[in-house]
Amino acid sequence: MKKTELVIVGGGILGTGVAQAAAAAGYQLILLESNKVGHATSSNSSKLIHGGLRYLESGQTHECSYFNRVGKSRC
Repeated sequence: MKKTELVIVGGGILGTGVAQAAAAAGYQLILLESNKVGHATSSNSSKLIHGGLRYLESGQTHECSYFNRVGKSRC
């Protein structure tokens, strides 16, 4: 039996984001969700569960940060 080091309650954008980061760091975890992942608030707010997570994994955060700064300076 595997040892669980972390239990995450809620499979919305925050819960799945924490689960992804913890799993990438090597933690053994359990994600508890009473419905489908991303079904409740995360689904109703934007209809997108990824919320930019794929950009974090691919290392594109520097580019996003740059464009955010440039956009703010021009507003």
